[in-house]
Amino acid sequence: MNDINIEIERLNQQMAQHPETADQCCNRIGELLGAQGQYGKALAYFHRAIQMNPMETAYHYNLGLALHNLGEEQDALKCYNQALMIRPTISAYNNRACLYNNMKQYAEAVEDCTAALNMAKKAKDDSSKTLIYATRAEAYMGMEEYGKAHTDLMAGMKLDPDEELIGFYDKAIIKCNIKLGKSCKEIYS
Repeated sequence: MNDINIEIERLNQQMAQHPETADQCCNRIGELLGAQGQYGKALAYFHRAIQMNPMETAYHYNLGLALHNLGEEQDALKCYNQALMIRPTISAYNNRACLYNNMKQYAEAVEDCTAALNMAKKAKDDSSKTLIYATRAEAYMGMEEYGKAHTDLMAGMKLDPDEELIGFYDKAIIKCNIKLGKSCKEIYS
């Protein structure tokens, strides 16, 4: 039995012994299954968690993530919307923006990223800004607003030049520079 299965078994035992924590246990089991790519199995646990505690933002958010990963965009959108209605979070805004990008609803993606960046600024949370700038840059590129995309890409790179998104940033910056009319010599110098 691997570590995740042991953890799931422990959580099932905890639910039986402490039913007042059942919603948290269901959510955690769903997260563990999701981390293994078992999104279909995770759905049942997130639904159970929501049935027990419908006002917990994380449960709706996690259900949205699982649905998003299964390609069920409209249902994922409903979950992200519900999570944001209960309590807006940086992650929920950014993930809904990613979903909007997938759906080619770029203006909505920009709006969500801007809201997430404003929340991150108020919270003095620079750790999530790199990803948010990348998400918003993707939306700007979809809108063919390459100057704005380039600005966001450079801001994200400045925050964390060693971020794992570096490949995305490099390719996107080159694309923006080309669209902005820069030559290869200018780009690579």
